[in-house]
Amino acid sequence: MDRNVPQPIPFPVVASLVALLFGVIACAVALVIEEEQREFEMSLIREVAIMIVDGRKRRLGDTDEGAMPKHRYVEWDRGRARQSIMDDYLGEMPKFTEDGFKRMFRISRQNYEMIQTKLCMLDPFFRPSVDCRRRESISTDAKILVALMYLAYGSAINAFRDYFQMGESTCRLCISHFVRGILSCDDIRSKYLRKMSP
Repeated sequence: MDRNVPQPIPFPVVASLVALLFGVIACAVALVIEEEQREFEMSLIREVAIMIVDGRKRRLGDTDEGAMPKHRYVEWDRGRARQSIMDDYLGEMPKFTEDGFKRMFRISRQNYEMIQTKLCMLDPFFRPSVDCRRRESISTDAKILVALMYLAYGSAINAFRDYFQMGESTCRLCISHFVRGILSCDDIRSKYLRKMSP
């Protein structure tokens, strides 16, 4: 027997090598298919995210088409309103006298302070607080004075929103709490809601 003559490879070895080769090819194909599926899923997620962002932009009016938003958030300057009220009516040296305060709000300053004290004790809505964004709430004076001014003049709520720096829904809320507070306080109710004398 000549050692230089190559011996034939046994069939079981050939079969196992072919099976191994097919296994490697199958794994590679499975990895490619899995990668393509992952890329497809990522492209779907990207498209959905773009659709969501475009939808939000359309709602907020940030689109290029110039579509008007349904509702635009207004950042009211609560500090400016607080300062204006103090400078004009309630500060140490107000611009308007007590007579001017009475003419504007149809109530004397002493009665206003009494009503303010009672409402703050009765209703937490009128107490100073801090909102979830750590901003000071609308001042107690602004909440009560906007209700007094609306009740005194009977005009549209929006007529006073620039001075008091609050939106229409907040003004309505102030009026609602003010009226409920007046009705629930016996001292105020007996003084201002009594039967008319001759």
